[in-house]
Amino acid sequence: MQIKIIETKENPVLDRKELKIDIDHVSEPTPSVDEVKAKLAAEESLDKELIIVDEINTEFGSNRSNGYIKVYEDTDSLKKVENQYMLERNLEVEE
Repeated sequence: MQIKIIETKENPVLDRKELKIDIDHVSEPTPSVDEVKAKLAAEESLDKELIIVDEINTEFGSNRSNGYIKVYEDTDSLKKVENQYMLERNLEVEE
């Protein structure tokens, strides 16, 4: 899986960066939220806890997805702005 950042937008009002990304996943299923967060955190030196994967879209039969990611400056900003369902969706599942 390879992630390419297409567009980066600073949003100082909400203390976050908004990223549009392309994900190449040849011969693999659409990556999960946790996989995207881990890969993006490793490649861009970001804190995984401050990344919110808003959406990942894949066209039928395609090996490419696009996504919308929000990277917050701190946890206070994250909790003030994001809805509860989005926080739950982006929590890391522990087994």
